Amino acid sequence: MPAFRARPTTGSTNSSGPSPPSCAAANSSTTHARRTALSTWELDEETWQHLASEARARTDSRYLARGPHDRVDRLAASVAVWQRATHGHYRYAPLLKTAPGDWFRRSDRVTWKIMLGRGSSPVGIELHRLLSDYADQLGTRIDAS
Repeated sequence: MPAFRARPTTGSTNSSGPSPPSCAAANSSTTHARRTALSTWELDEETWQHLASEARARTDSRYLARGPHDRVDRLAASVAVWQRATHGHYRYAPLLKTAPGDWFRRSDRVTWKIMLGRGSSPVGIELHRLLSDYADQLGTRIDAS
């Protein structure tokens, strides 16, 4: 099981959760350290499946069969985590430079839905919360090392 502790939800699926800290508030040495540590990083399959399952479990059971599950969604979620953890714009994520060609066209749409916690799927909204928590914890672990 991944070393991730999700915060409890408040029951509402309409809130997109807290916004990432502003770039102005980010310490430049911390930001640099995070970007260096995450330069070749992507969400591993086990963690991705855990987060997606957790998002499904926290939402209405009729959405259990829906939601993110493939490699493109996992890579898009990786970009969303990178963006929040590094306080950078998602288009600068190193993963976008190394990913297969067709991936970016589809991931661009998926990434924004995940990052903004919007869309028609309660699973996607909950996944946004979980990814935000994961990014915050990942950044804290990098800062501590």
